Amino acid sequence: RGGGLLCTGPLTDLPESFVQALPVRQTEVSTPVRLLRLDANSEFVFHRDPTGILSAPQGLPVAPGDPVWFPAQIKKGARAAASVRHEARIALAAQRYGSGRIAYCGFDSTWRWRLESLEGEQRHQAFWNALLVWLGSTRKARLQAECNGGKFGLGDEVPLDVSVLGTDFRPAPDATVKAVVTTPTGARREVDLQPSAEAAGRYTAIFFPDESGEHTIRYSVRTPNDDFEESAHFVARQLGVEAEATTYREDVLRDLARVTRGRFLSFGEIDGLEEVPLSERVPVKVTRWRWTESWVLLALLALVFGADWLFRRRLGLK
Repeated sequence: RGGGLLCTGPLTDLPESFVQALPVRQTEVSTPVRLLRLDANSEFVFHRDPTGILSAPQGLPVAPGDPVWFPAQIKKGARAAASVRHEARIALAAQRYGSGRIAYCGFDSTWRWRLESLEGEQRHQAFWNALLVWLGSTRKARLQAECNGGKFGLGDEVPLDVSVLGTDFRPAPDATVKAVVTTPTGARREVDLQPSAEAAGRYTAIFFPDESGEHTIRYSVRTPNDDFEESAHFVARQLGVEAEATTYREDVLRDLARVTRGRFLSFGEIDGLEEVPLSERVPVKVTRWRWTESWVLLALLALVFGADWLFRRRLGLK
């Protein structure tokens, strides 16, 4: 549900139920006889390093004689955050558990960095800042808005539905939720959300935008234990055929003709065409039908002319 935990040192005195929550299964203690250099994982845990001190060539030094508890085996969901350079041994492992995070650090001599030099002090500060920020970034959102980041048409129904969690991070069926929608022109509209029968902790309401642009929603939530606010955004715009882009894109048409190995003709060249040029690779079937070859048509013509001749004869006309 949230929270961060950092463990270091041997695991021998810890209860088994506690060890099961750690990202490592067991550790092996070692006392290096030479200086070890650790490489921080810039893609995991230590991606927040604006000065680049953690990715410097000297790495993270571990002085000889200081004990290091190397994880002998890490869990499948855990990842290495720091490891020995040019070796497969892991010195810092971490794992996410839903909204919570746990890290195990196999060395506890980082205080030496701070006493060595100004660069060591910067290394110490960057190391712990990145590690604590990663461990502390565990807050699970207690409100999730369905319309957040959505795009809707003017006059369309916009769902303001939200899912609310209580202080125990469980659905809160007894909350009071209000939404204040701020339109692009600054107008404010207050909407009360009603509990939904579909799921506990879900509250619903609808809104019909009549202005184009970004709308901001400020949700105010009141629960029996606390009150909090969250924000969401959505964009309303004109939809339909009238809003579609109909700009003449000659560059796109030329690329299409080139890719399909065809011939591009601009609108100024169309008037001079006597016939539509077709590619030789396109199968074409031409069928000609001559009326003189149709006995049915000839019989109909003979019948018409014969009836006309007979009718004129009866009237005394030649």
